[in-house]
Amino acid sequence: MTSTPFDKAKIAELVPFWVNGSLTDAEAEALAREFERDPALHAQVQAARQLRELMRASALPERSPGDFGLARLRRSVAEKARAPAALRQSAAAAAIAAAVTAGGFTLVGWGSSDEGYRQAAGPQPAAIFTVSVRDAAPHAAFADLLLANGLTIIDGPSALGFYRLALVGAAADSDIDAARSALEHASELLELVETAE
Repeated sequence: MTSTPFDKAKIAELVPFWVNGSLTDAEAEALAREFERDPALHAQVQAARQLRELMRASALPERSPGDFGLARLRRSVAEKARAPAALRQSAAAAAIAAAVTAGGFTLVGWGSSDEGYRQAAGPQPAAIFTVSVRDAAPHAAFADLLLANGLTIIDGPSALGFYRLALVGAAADSDIDAARSALEHASELLELVETAE
């Protein structure tokens, strides 16, 4: 079987593999035939061998990608060994926070008043109104109505368009009645006004 000769680029590509001994038998035979045809190729082989020997003789330690991977694995294992201590500290902090929170709820419930439960964040609103704003109502007019009557939005709008409103600060019964009356008389803005005290 005759083979076509290699071009110079292919020969230059295969010479390092020839020196390393990693060519297939067919490639090695074809390259040997090229060396017989052109004795000048022996100089390329000699140069590749010298380069290989220089690299082997260098003082740099051999570090393969496997060595780097092993070092990374060892660091990861060492970090995971430290993790249980950090987890215990986090669990202890969470337990302390839960105990403080539970203690706060318990202390709020120990009062002797007949108020029942109350919100820990502050006083409960005096009255809560549920309103539905008309589609054509300007938002500025709705905001002005709330401000003029000491009301604030505490929830909403819901999926159905309802807002929950509350009086700002402490309110007397007269303030609640005045706010309810103002909301009920704003029929050009509001479709529905309900009171939940």
